[in-house]
Amino acid sequence: MSIEILSPSRKSVDKVQYLTPLSKAETGMVKQDADVRVAEANRDDKIRKHRLQTASTENLERGDPN
Repeated sequence: MSIEILSPSRKSVDKVQYLTPLSKAETGMVKQDADVRVAEANRDDKIRKHRLQTASTENLERGDPN
């Protein structure tokens, strides 16, 4: 008597194309989330640069070189 262990691969399970659309949808959501995070980081960077520039200009107007 012997025991045979079968481990189905993704290809064998996905013969009816069930998993492929799920993985595409999830990939799309991850990409969208990444795009949003990049846009937010760029926005925050612009805000930070503007605040630094404003502070620098205000210091120069007061005669403070720092």
